[in-house]
Amino acid sequence: MIIKQFNSSKSFSCNVYVCSKNNINFIIDPGFFSEKMKCYIDSIGGLDFILLTHGHFDHFLGVDELINIYPNCKVYIHEEEIDLLFDSRKNGTKMFLNQNYQPSFEINSIQSGNLNIDGIDLEVIYNPGHTNGSCSYYFKDDNVIFVGDFIFSNSIGRCDLPTGSVKQMNQSLESFKLKEFDLDLIIYPGHDNFIKLRKLLLINPYLNNF
Repeated sequence: MIIKQFNSSKSFSCNVYVCSKNNINFIIDPGFFSEKMKCYIDSIGGLDFILLTHGHFDHFLGVDELINIYPNCKVYIHEEEIDLLFDSRKNGTKMFLNQNYQPSFEINSIQSGNLNIDGIDLEVIYNPGHTNGSCSYYFKDDNVIFVGDFIFSNSIGRCDLPTGSVKQMNQSLESFKLKEFDLDLIIYPGHDNFIKLRKLLLINPYLNNF
């Protein structure tokens, strides 16, 4: 898998990951859109689908523009997150941007477990806490996982926003540590830098508690 990271200097956005594998291209959490991003996507042959780790605005504000350009592109999010995604009081647009924004794009809901999208195998791992419907996308064959705002190198996602839960976060952290990942697994978070699991387990104090 080829992973290209984009970041915005003009707006608050998460890390945006454009991924390519077997001539299929997809994006994890397009929190913004730029011409530079479009040029890259065009250079690799367009866009097939979008994966959202959760429904906060800084993870989806670029989707509308992408769908306008690539109308056959499908958008996926965990079924427990759809309510938050379409509620401006919960998705952060009212609180942080003073806007009553609701996405106009069509959503495909997904559940936890193994999934194949356009020939790409992945596992959807449900890890609520930051929001009720937060999930991670694990690509076992490539030894990478995209975790959104679930966990960072030395911290975790905040749990004080709508549908957030400290109890659920603790349960998700415990499940994450018990899962039999390769220690060289590369973790791509929504913010912060990517990190290997073996280092994360050493420096993240929230995982050291289990």
